[in-house]
Amino acid sequence: MKFLYIVLFSVGFIACKPTNTNEAVNTDSDSTAMEVDSLQFLSEQIQKNASDATAWADRAQYFFRIGNVKDAKHDFEEAILRDSTNAAYRSRYADVLIAFLDLSGAKYNYEYALKYDSLNARAYVGLGHIYALIDNPGMATVYLNKAYGINRNLPEAYFLEGLIYRADFDKTKREESWKRSKSSFQTATELDPDYYEAFLMLGDMNSAEDNDLAIDYYASAIDIAPKSSQAWYAKGGYYQNHEKYEQAKYCYRKILSFDSTYFDAVYNQGYIQLTIDKDFDSAIYFFEKSIVIDSLSARAYNNLGLAQEYKGDNAQAIASYKKALEIDPKFELAEKNLRIVTNK
Repeated sequence: MKFLYIVLFSVGFIACKPTNTNEAVNTDSDSTAMEVDSLQFLSEQIQKNASDATAWADRAQYFFRIGNVKDAKHDFEEAILRDSTNAAYRSRYADVLIAFLDLSGAKYNYEYALKYDSLNARAYVGLGHIYALIDNPGMATVYLNKAYGINRNLPEAYFLEGLIYRADFDKTKREESWKRSKSSFQTATELDPDYYEAFLMLGDMNSAEDNDLAIDYYASAIDIAPKSSQAWYAKGGYYQNHEKYEQAKYCYRKILSFDSTYFDAVYNQGYIQLTIDKDFDSAIYFFEKSIVIDSLSARAYNNLGLAQEYKGDNAQAIASYKKALEIDPKFELAEKNLRIVTNK
């Protein structure tokens, strides 16, 4: 079994962690040098001196932090072209390559970084990440320990440790692994109060425990990344599972205010309207809207059929159930619903 949570967060420890974008890559390990104000400023620095490796690296880091890994990859390559022995550039570039799941390229660049900076703790964490991704927790831990030997206060190391323990729990169900996972994620947030991913994982783990602290952790993630569909959806899902439907609908509406194509935020509102509010017109509206987003969603067609049937539009309901079965011929619930409405 692969390390599911490690794969889910393999975009890296920086790109999905929206933080202060003022960090710039320096020749020193794990350091920040100059503050940058905007993408325009960074681009102007490159225009002024295209041979300046630092300017390319600064913009690459900016792109990485906002999750634009494609442009980050390009700019780090330009920086390395101009300063190939810079360990920080190599290490950050390797982070980007992990986002593309180019593990061999990432490994090469982490090891290259360590040739020129043997105290680059982030490079050791990166190598640990690679071994975790290939389901080798023993070697992952070896590299984490190397990183800890250099820097005990590196939040990325604790985050990866949390992922490893969480993956072990998924395999073994050992309670100790679950506790250590939560503790590691908590330490990551204490070391870096803007560690979005760690807050999100703590939210998910507390949600799994049916602990209302999940809401607080999701709220912290949202404070860091106000337009995180993932965090808003997780928060809405917790509310929905605990029958706090108005709060859930608020979260789903919030997502749609900045991402109108988020299928589940639309679909879940339809589900609540259908099953809880019994507002079938609204349910039809949301299910039809969700089908516009994903025309191959058998469940959306099935629930659309239910709303139409409850409203008394049996002919439309039959058409919707048939469409669900056309998409998924083994959809037993749609088949049952079709049989019932046909026999009315």
